[in-house]
Amino acid sequence: MTKNQICSAGLKDYFEGTDNIDFITQKPDKKMVKLCRKFIREMMSPSKSAINSSYHLKHEVERWSGVYITNGAFILAALLEGINQVPTSIHSPNTHIFAKKNYKYIEPDKYFQARTA
Repeated sequence: MTKNQICSAGLKDYFEGTDNIDFITQKPDKKMVKLCRKFIREMMSPSKSAINSSYHLKHEVERWSGVYITNGAFILAALLEGINQVPTSIHSPNTHIFAKKNYKYIEPDKYFQARTA
């Protein structure tokens, strides 16, 4: 997988041949990618098996940071952090992420409030 295969909503191949041309041309936001990379470094570690999807983990970053994150931003961040991933299927813009969470659960907004206090 390369950076050129990723758009803001996830894997570009999923949107090829659809009316969603805006998704294909929109790149992941740099600030979101930076936030996801920080989350991956602080809260995750590489794994030999795919434990979660990019879509699930983007929601974890949202709870952790209090900021909306796109699926493509998380996929690109995982790629840049050297985390292995594979498409979930040809019928999905998501990937399986080969990384494990180093936490049990993030309560919505509690971690964010603690980080900003």
